Amino acid sequence: MRKFWLILSSIVMVISSCTLITYAHQASALGCNDVQFIFARGSGEPLKGASAMAWEEALRARLTNTTLTYNFYELGTETHGGAKYPATAVSGSLGGIGTLIGAYISAGSGFSFGESVAAGQKELKTYINSVSTICPQTQFVLGGYSQGAMLITGILDELPVDKIVYIATFGDPKLYLPEGKGN
Repeated sequence: MRKFWLILSSIVMVISSCTLITYAHQASALGCNDVQFIFARGSGEPLKGASAMAWEEALRARLTNTTLTYNFYELGTETHGGAKYPATAVSGSLGGIGTLIGAYISAGSGFSFGESVAAGQKELKTYINSVSTICPQTQFVLGGYSQGAMLITGILDELPVDKIVYIATFGDPKLYLPEGKGN
């Protein structure tokens, strides 16, 4: 019986060593920055659009004389947790107008607008959890414009408060009409 426990403990040690090596390798590949900046764009905006670039450029200008290591990530760049934020448009086409009407009727929580927000929220939570698992010391700064702001503020109570150091939102539609009239 003692031999069994010795073999079992050896196997557990080997497996856990491999897991730690894997995490260390991933952390090294990821860079484990001090700060991870995450931005969520507004309705219909393309990746690396005007609001995302203005936010990033303003932050980079403020960080020129710092020793912090940091990285920028824009929601919708990659799929995380099976979700990728589309920033569904609410204008510019018949579909966009339909999305706007759906957003109005549901106070922003239903139809394709609500689905877009939900996808972004899932991507955001998964991304933060993934980076935090590999890089436990990394802190997060979140920024969002319009639909992206709504995405962030809608899940504040679901984000790890010990990891988020700052949140900046601009033009959150649920604070204005028509969504501001909703729930």
